[in-house]
Parts: sequence; structure tokens; C-alpha cells
Amino acid sequence: MIKVIIVEDEENIRKSIEYMVDWDKCGCVVAGTASNGKLGLQLIKKIKPDIVISDIRMPFLSGLKMIESASEFDAFESIIISGYSDFEYAKKAINLSVNNYILKPIDYKELEDSLCKLTKYIHVTRESKKEETFVYYSQKMKEIIEYIDNNLESKLSLGVICDEFDISSTSLNNLFKQEISTTVNDYINQTKIKRSIELMKSEKYMVYEIAEMLGFSNYKYFSQVFKKYTKKSPTEFFKTNWLLKWSFFHYKRLYFDILDIFLIFNHLKVLTN
Repeated sequence: MIKVIIVEDEENIRKSIEYMVDWDKCGCVVAGTASNGKLGLQLIKKIKPDIVISDIRMPFLSGLKMIESASEFDAFESIIISGYSDFEYAKKAINLSVNNYILKPIDYKELEDSLCKLTKYIHVTRESKKEETFVYYSQKMKEIIEYIDNNLESKLSLGVICDEFDISSTSLNNLFKQEISTTVNDYINQTKIKRSIELMKSEKYMVYEIAEMLGFSNYKYFSQVFKKYTKKSPTEFFKTNWLLKWSFFHYKRLYFDILDIFLIFNHLKVLTN
């Protein structure tokens, strides 16, 4: 629900606004009321409303001054109510981006229509901001992933990436958890281990060389990380991979030997017949 506060020094008008408007119809709720601009400013700080309905002339602080002061620390829409069709008031209201200027005596149908339109505008604006935020963070995520994948030889860490992309560690980790259900450091380590396995299978490098190539400070740490994700030490994995290759080669050779014997046997059989 859209939160609304009413700031009006005349109690009968304040109560009339509260009870004469169909708030449910507009998807709004009255979150609070205040009897002057000073109390209204305090209420805005406390409640952080979506819409402020305010009179202009009030004790201690005018409605326009209250809106101007509150706009410095919070964002909200506003509707001004006044008994004066003064051009200067209207001009000031326009400068403060007031959404509507309603004259007293209040036409409650006009006020209700204005609220309903304003509520729709707020919802559309919020959805638009959500889409913009989604697109922004999706692009940011793509850039970070690409950066990690292209810099596996570096000593990557959460801090390094935060500095590179000017983002807080909390925001970055939340982004990773939301997008790929893991932390930044986990993704870095997983990606490095996948790359190390590819390098092992190539049989071009020793295990300690692979550790150095992927930015690990020492072989022992590399071994710990490797075992965490594969349940085997690098040496065990390397041996297993070599044995699998040897077994495949061995059985392949055995198959062709048996095939040769079978062919020779058939050939001899033909000759004897």
C-alpha cells in the first residue's frame, strides 16, 4: 500500500480528508497526520511516506517550507491544499515539483482522483526503476564474471574485485548469491580449479606449475582448495587421470590384438579348407 500523511492545522479539514477519501480505491493508507509544518517534518522523517498532503499556511512552518526541507533527505510526491489562489504560492509549488494544487473548499472527488493518478504514477515509476536496476546489475555481473575468467592467473579476491568495480563487498556478495547462488571467493576458486583440471589433462605442466599459473600463493594452499572441490588432492587426481588414460590405451591395444588373432585364425581356416 502507498503510505500517505496529512498535514493540516485545521482539525475539521484534517479529519474530513481522512474520512472522505476512499483510500482503498486508490491503493493508499493514511500512515499519520500532523497539525503543523514542524510536526509534519518530524512525521515525514519518521514514516518516510510516499505521498504528503499538506496545507500551505500553518503555524511554525509553512507547508511549502516543510516540503522543501523534507525533500533534502527523502523522496516523496506531494499535493498542496490552500485557501489562497495566490500565483506566488502556485509558482513556488511548481518549483518544488508539487503534483497538484487544490483550492479550499476541498473537492474530495478531485482530491481522490488526484491521489489515484499519483498512486499509478508511483507504481509505474517503481517498476521502471526495478527494470533499470535489473539491467544495470545484470550487465555489472557479466563484466565481473568476464574479468574473473580473464584474470585467473592473478591473485583474485573479493577486495580486489570490489576495488576494480567500485562496489561494496556486501553488495557484490549479495549480487553473486542472487545471480549464481554462490559467493565471490567460491566462484573464483571453483573457476580456478576447473581451469587447473583442464591444464592437468593437457599433461604439459607439473602440478606445482599449474598452481603458480593460477595465482595460488603456494602449492599447499592450492592442494587444500583443490581437495575441497574435487575431494581429491591434485596428485591423486593426476594419477587417476593418467591411469584412466593408460587403461583405455591398454584395453584398446588388447582389443586390436584379439581382433588380429581372430582374423589370422579365420584366414588359416580358409586355407586349410
